[in-house]
Amino acid sequence: NKVMNYTTSTSDPTIFSVQSGVGSNVTDTRFYTDGTEQTTLVTQSAAALNTSSLGSIIGGFSSGADNDPENIYDFDGTVYEVIAFSKELNDAERIIVENYLSSKYGKTISNDHYNFDNNNGSDVAGIGQEGTDINNAAMSGGIVGISGASSLDVDGDYLLFGHDNGDISTWSTTDAPNSG
Repeated sequence: NKVMNYTTSTSDPTIFSVQSGVGSNVTDTRFYTDGTEQTTLVTQSAAALNTSSLGSIIGGFSSGADNDPENIYDFDGTVYEVIAFSKELNDAERIIVENYLSSKYGKTISNDHYNFDNNNGSDVAGIGQEGTDINNAAMSGGIVGISGASSLDVDGDYLLFGHDNGDISTWSTTDAPNSG
């Protein structure tokens, strides 16, 4: 596991994304803050960190000697949300999740691809391509979905969408594209 040394603001939330290394290859683990990859690490040693039966620890670590977190390294702040996936996200998927979180918490991020945070920042979802990584199916709030997009062929292509959290009975077709 890697330990990252990053100082956050006490008044502005920070979006952390971590992509874990494959197996025990800790050098493949990548940390992002507000969409920017962080490369300054305190340590990078699989043998010395998080070897206890506690498993992964958010906001601290355990040396494994006594199965207790080492509180001198603990995060002192508020964690608003933790999202865990059963698979490693590719870059396009990670960027879409970071855009969802930036809209939800009103946060500016370096890889922002969604310009409608103020009026339509609820349940942001989308499709996109980053390098060779593609996410071409999405669902927002279980209501609106998109799939089968065939024109995501340029690095940095994204289609993100959200809603205003209004009552479904107030929906209108104003500004909706013509069918056909």
